[in-house]
Amino acid sequence: MPRASASLTPPRASWSEPSFTNDRSTGTILLVATSFFKELTADLYAYRKAHPEFPDQPTGDQFFDEKQFEAYRELGFQTAHRMMTDADVLNNADVSRVLGRADLGPGSG
Repeated sequence: MPRASASLTPPRASWSEPSFTNDRSTGTILLVATSFFKELTADLYAYRKAHPEFPDQPTGDQFFDEKQFEAYRELGFQTAHRMMTDADVLNNADVSRVLGRADLGPGSG
Protein backbone atom coordinates (compact mmCIF):
# COMPACT_ATOMS: atom_id res chain seq x y z
CA MET A 1 0.00 0.00 0.00
CA PRO A 2 1.46 3.40 -0.95
CA ARG A 3 2.37 5.72 1.89
CA ALA A 4 0.95 9.22 2.07
CA SER A 5 4.46 10.62 1.55
CA ALA A 6 4.45 9.27 -2.00
CA SER A 7 2.64 12.42 -3.17
CA LEU A 8 4.48 15.15 -5.03
CA THR A 9 6.90 16.62 -2.54
CA PRO A 10 10.20 18.47 -2.83
CA PRO A 11 13.35 16.44 -2.13
CA ARG A 12 14.09 16.07 1.58
CA ALA A 13 17.55 15.73 3.04
CA SER A 14 19.33 15.66 6.36
CA TRP A 15 22.89 15.18 7.47
CA SER A 16 24.99 14.20 10.39
CA GLU A 17 28.60 14.88 11.28
CA PRO A 18 29.78 11.89 13.31
CA SER A 19 33.08 11.72 15.15
CA PHE A 20 35.09 8.52 15.24
CA THR A 21 36.78 7.69 18.52
CA ASN A 22 39.51 5.47 17.12
CA ASP A 23 41.32 8.28 15.27
CA ARG A 24 39.30 11.38 16.25
CA SER A 25 38.37 11.98 12.62
CA THR A 26 35.01 13.32 11.54
CA GLY A 27 32.86 12.81 8.50
CA THR A 28 29.63 13.91 6.92
CA ILE A 29 26.70 11.65 6.15
CA LEU A 30 24.11 13.08 3.77
CA LEU A 31 20.78 11.27 3.58
CA VAL A 32 18.40 12.22 0.78
CA ALA A 33 14.94 10.72 1.11
CA THR A 34 13.17 9.47 -1.99
CA SER A 35 10.59 11.96 -3.15
CA PHE A 36 8.41 12.22 -6.22
CA PHE A 37 8.25 15.86 -7.28
CA LYS A 38 7.17 17.99 -10.23
CA GLU A 39 9.35 18.33 -13.35
CA LEU A 40 10.44 14.68 -13.41
CA THR A 41 10.72 12.87 -16.73
CA ALA A 42 7.82 11.09 -18.40
CA ASP A 43 9.60 7.75 -17.87
CA LEU A 44 9.39 8.17 -14.10
CA TYR A 45 5.72 9.13 -14.24
CA ALA A 46 5.05 6.04 -16.40
CA TYR A 47 6.91 3.78 -13.97
CA ARG A 48 4.97 5.25 -11.05
CA LYS A 49 1.67 4.75 -12.88
CA ALA A 50 2.53 1.06 -13.31
CA HIS A 51 3.92 0.81 -9.73
CA PRO A 52 1.90 3.15 -7.47
CA GLU A 53 4.11 2.39 -4.44
CA PHE A 54 7.14 3.97 -6.19
CA PRO A 55 9.33 5.51 -4.80
CA ASP A 56 8.46 3.90 -1.46
CA GLN A 57 8.56 0.26 -2.52
CA PRO A 58 9.36 -2.26 0.24
CA THR A 59 13.02 -3.19 0.56
CA GLY A 60 12.42 -6.85 1.43
CA ASP A 61 13.19 -7.85 -2.16
CA GLN A 62 16.64 -6.44 -2.91
CA PHE A 63 16.74 -7.97 -6.39
CA PHE A 64 15.51 -5.11 -8.58
CA ASP A 65 14.71 -5.84 -12.20
CA GLU A 66 16.22 -3.53 -14.82
CA LYS A 67 13.21 -1.17 -14.97
CA GLN A 68 13.00 -0.81 -11.20
CA PHE A 69 16.74 -0.23 -10.88
CA GLU A 70 16.66 2.37 -13.66
CA ALA A 71 13.66 4.15 -12.11
CA TYR A 72 15.44 4.55 -8.76
CA ARG A 73 18.74 5.48 -10.41
CA GLU A 74 17.06 8.15 -12.53
CA LEU A 75 15.05 9.48 -9.58
CA GLY A 76 18.27 9.78 -7.58
CA PHE A 77 20.05 11.53 -10.43
CA GLN A 78 17.22 14.00 -10.98
CA THR A 79 16.86 14.65 -7.25
CA ALA A 80 20.58 15.39 -6.86
CA HIS A 81 20.61 17.53 -10.00
CA ARG A 82 17.62 19.54 -8.80
CA MET A 83 19.17 20.07 -5.38
CA MET A 84 22.54 21.13 -6.80
CA THR A 85 20.99 23.62 -9.25
CA ASP A 86 18.37 25.13 -6.93
CA ALA A 87 19.26 28.66 -5.80
CA ASP A 88 17.59 28.21 -2.41
CA VAL A 89 19.69 25.10 -1.74
CA LEU A 90 22.92 26.66 -2.99
CA ASN A 91 22.39 29.81 -0.93
CA ASN A 92 21.81 27.87 2.29
CA ALA A 93 24.71 28.40 4.70
CA ASP A 94 24.26 24.93 6.22
CA VAL A 95 24.53 23.30 2.78
CA SER A 96 27.71 25.24 2.08
CA ARG A 97 29.21 24.13 5.39
CA VAL A 98 28.24 20.48 4.92
CA LEU A 99 29.60 20.37 1.38
CA GLY A 100 32.75 22.22 2.40
CA ARG A 101 32.31 24.66 -0.43
CA ALA A 102 33.38 28.25 0.18
CA ASP A 103 31.91 29.23 -3.20
CA LEU A 104 28.41 28.30 -2.00
CA GLY A 105 26.30 30.14 0.49
CA PRO A 106 25.07 33.66 1.07
CA GLY A 107 26.79 36.31 -1.01
CA SER A 108 28.52 33.82 -3.30
CA GLY A 109 26.76 34.64 -6.42
